[in-house]
Amino acid sequence: MKILQSTLKLTALFILALGATDIIVTNHPRCTEMAKNYILNHNVTPPELAIIISVCEGIVNPQYSGFGGGFLATIFNGYCANYNIDPTRVVNAREKAPSNFVPNAGEFSEIGVPGTLKGFSMLYDMSQRMRACGVDPKLEWKDLFTENIKLAETGWNETPHYKKNWHELGNAPHPFISIAQGKIKNEKLANTLRDIANEGPYSSLYRPNGFFHRTVMNELRSVNSQISSNDILAYDVPARYADKNLCFNYTIIGSDLPGSGASFVLGCKIVEAAYGTLQTLTREERTLFMYHVLRYMYSLKPHLKSANVQNVLQRIYGDASKIANYILNSFDKPWSTEPIKKFGSFVIHENVRHKREHGTTNIVIRRGKFAVTMTSTINYAWGSKLSSSLGFFYNNQLKDFDDVGSPNEPRPNSTPQSSTSAMILYSKKLNPVLQIGAAGGSKMIGSIFNTFFNYIVNNMTLVNANNAPRCMPFYRNKVESVYCEKEISRALKNKFKDIGKKIVYATERFGGVTASSTFRKKPEAAFDERRDGSVYINPNSNFEASVMQSRPGPIAAPINRTPNSRPIISNRQGHSLDHDTNTNNPAVWPSLGFVKVFPPRLTSNTASALLRMVLLAVTAPMSSLKISRGVRSSEYRIVADVEDCGTFPGLGPFGVPVSSKSFN
Repeated sequence: MKILQSTLKLTALFILALGATDIIVTNHPRCTEMAKNYILNHNVTPPELAIIISVCEGIVNPQYSGFGGGFLATIFNGYCANYNIDPTRVVNAREKAPSNFVPNAGEFSEIGVPGTLKGFSMLYDMSQRMRACGVDPKLEWKDLFTENIKLAETGWNETPHYKKNWHELGNAPHPFISIAQGKIKNEKLANTLRDIANEGPYSSLYRPNGFFHRTVMNELRSVNSQISSNDILAYDVPARYADKNLCFNYTIIGSDLPGSGASFVLGCKIVEAAYGTLQTLTREERTLFMYHVLRYMYSLKPHLKSANVQNVLQRIYGDASKIANYILNSFDKPWSTEPIKKFGSFVIHENVRHKREHGTTNIVIRRGKFAVTMTSTINYAWGSKLSSSLGFFYNNQLKDFDDVGSPNEPRPNSTPQSSTSAMILYSKKLNPVLQIGAAGGSKMIGSIFNTFFNYIVNNMTLVNANNAPRCMPFYRNKVESVYCEKEISRALKNKFKDIGKKIVYATERFGGVTASSTFRKKPEAAFDERRDGSVYINPNSNFEASVMQSRPGPIAAPINRTPNSRPIISNRQGHSLDHDTNTNNPAVWPSLGFVKVFPPRLTSNTASALLRMVLLAVTAPMSSLKISRGVRSSEYRIVADVEDCGTFPGLGPFGVPVSSKSFN
């Protein structure tokens, strides 16, 4: 008995990491491979991976991203709910207009204040702060850049997509990019990365008299940029809680302003309202329905910076059923080519011009309950085409402002709105079950929603949903065109023809969607074959979060087993310890999965609790049982990390009835 009691006093923590999954999706195989190696060798966290992969993308795809631009990142950490901490963040490191900004004031007047390095500092700081959620950072700042320095020095293989963009740059000899025998190198960027690694997370770009600050200011002054030293020194990266909205009983978080995540929320809610009826339609009829949903999404997007529209967004979402019914009754009838003004019971009176946006790059990262969806950009391919002696291109992001008098009008110290939609859907068990984002400028909204719709409505695999031919509305000067890839089916072409709509065929396939999902029986991930990319999936991840504090709870938690699922910890009343998605108050969220199962002294109750814990341990796969030290000798806990994968017969990925007919 004394031996057993002394054993009970040991500081221990039982963790059942059931079904934890690693998923990485990038736009280049070298970046995916690098992320995989950092996971296997260092067990790094998602914010650390976001820095590593984003730097890699800036090396191998400098035409789309890099230190001369910015990014938006949507972050979800389900482990934070164990500590009553809001698990969501949106990091806005987008480029900003200078304080004396005047549009069209010269060739390089549209260069915005670069935000990437300041954003990396925020991500690194966030990785340190995640200790509060039981997730410890693994690497020092300087170690995040080691492999990327080697990559920039030794080079990488030229891809067809890069070669095409290089031709657009003019094929002229470049001051820092060298191409020889299909191998690309950027030794100047390698030197810059060494300096960034050595100076720490608070870059000299944003410090008075800092080396990077002096270099950048000299280069910008030489081309009469409007950016001043004070503009760069005053640049800040806000990280705020994400707006949360429900759709299909999942919570959506995303890149709202200056992104367009709200348009995705509206589209999801319209599809949710029509889901049952959609299963009775033909494939072509469903595509027409999707096209009309996109008309609403694209019509809403240019108004999102309007205070009037922001104040009524929830009303517009609430009218999703009205919008769905209207579309179902009219999708096969002729329609106006003007942007939509009426959203259910709300009418938008502002006049705006729909402008085109340009290239970006999107990455998807997930480790267990911790996920990042991140979209980076320098706007046009090669941005402003002004190259820095530091080895990157400056953005021309301020071209994304709209007309004076519009919600997105040019303003000093403002960030232009974009179509960026870096989205995460998470479940009641606080698992990130779907991540999706895209490259492609103004085509991002349509590309993302085509993939999303094909996946949840047409019941395709994620890869097939992403590769399927796309259609979307395209607006120029307030006039809509039906814009499709030429690979769409003949039946769909005839549908548009019967309605009297002429299709404008894209000269090349468009959009670059990256996505991951654990809705179904196995994790899925997809890069877009329209661009380059690759994926990494490990369904048996060793990623875990530790427990730093106790919470009140029952002495022994009964184990609730449901068909085709792993053990779930529930409370005495039989209620699943899930996040109540109907509340936005993190203070009332229950603490997931961590249950104090017995006190330090052995009694009849604690013996019973010990037996329960042993039974749970032996019924779980031994490879999933991990023991580590806790912070108090009296704490023994069980953690169940249960994936939301697998569907019931006759149910689609969202657990709603679907037709038995497969459209894969």
